Amino acid sequence: MIIRTVLHTLRNQLLRGAIARPFRPIESPGNRIVLVRPDHFGDLLLLTPAIEYLQQHLPDHEITLMTGPWNEAVARHVAPEIEVLTWPFPGFDRNSGTRSPLDPYRDIARAAETVRDRSPRAILLLRDDHWWGAWMAREAGIPIRVGYNNSDVAPFLTHSMEIERANYARQNLEMVQRSISLLGGENASYDESHPSLTWPVHESARSSIQEVLGEHGVSDRYVIIHPGTGAPVKTWPTRRWAALADQLTRRSNCQVLLTGSADERQICAEVDTWSGTSLLNLAGQTTLFQLAELFRGAALVLGVDSGPLHLAVATGTPSVHLYGPSDHVRYGPWGDPDHHRVIRAGMTCPACGDLSPERSPNCGCMAAIQSNEVAQVAIEMLHEY
Repeated sequence: MIIRTVLHTLRNQLLRGAIARPFRPIESPGNRIVLVRPDHFGDLLLLTPAIEYLQQHLPDHEITLMTGPWNEAVARHVAPEIEVLTWPFPGFDRNSGTRSPLDPYRDIARAAETVRDRSPRAILLLRDDHWWGAWMAREAGIPIRVGYNNSDVAPFLTHSMEIERANYARQNLEMVQRSISLLGGENASYDESHPSLTWPVHESARSSIQEVLGEHGVSDRYVIIHPGTGAPVKTWPTRRWAALADQLTRRSNCQVLLTGSADERQICAEVDTWSGTSLLNLAGQTTLFQLAELFRGAALVLGVDSGPLHLAVATGTPSVHLYGPSDHVRYGPWGDPDHHRVIRAGMTCPACGDLSPERSPNCGCMAAIQSNEVAQVAIEMLHEY
């Protein structure tokens, strides 16, 4: 706690000094727009409607997406027409190891020069509290710097925006829409029923996953349970998943499949062990692109708040999302609420929003969700879709 306080004080002092420091403006900016999204897979998917909207309404501008190297393959797949610039953003790089507390600040100058070399006209910071990106944008001398009206971010910007708290896909769209008029484009409104998450078909992945399903004798409708997630506190008890799998097997004509990353083999194995029915456990056996095509062919995908559940939405497959400590308003599925259902107990506590790895799994608001409730919603959706 003491170390955290010291680091926070250091950060505030450096921020004040950076705000007062002069910077070197870009002398001859081009028509490039840089979008900054430092977060991980699911957050990048929630940006895809805004990228499409920007391309439609500013076709004469070039777009660079600045994101983490962990998102590179995804970014190139969902937005192949734009430049992808990767940077290991401090605080988001899960493989950074032990670093000096000053390294994130040293990185700002290097990142600023990398962005400056592209002579952008504008930069849009699409995470509301990303002071590091805002500082970097000012250091790069970008003429138009757009972001949220956050106390740590706004002093570095030329245009700070108050945007109503909503699903992040909607917030991204609103920031892009407002920015278009700043750049001389026609500020057309968008229909929320139109912009959707996108995930183009990956042909080789589709062929290979069809082979896998054939090898395991999966030829009829199947349901996918994806129980893993990036934060332990967001997980649902494995026995509940097992009980749900048993109910789905008995009450529908669908085979139940388990999916997950290599790191999620254990949680899937536990679900498989507790289940009284025969499940097909594919955890750790698919690439991300194969997982997407597996989702695309499913009748229904169920899981907790995670990037892969946003992937299921992007493939157009009906989905059920269990939410507890994470914010379902901002990070929930972007799509038809009848097609993509959110289930939550409705409990709140002072720790809501704290997804730190130190928090233990199966917190109260997740444990309060009952398998019978989830099964009933799932069966209704299977009959409807």
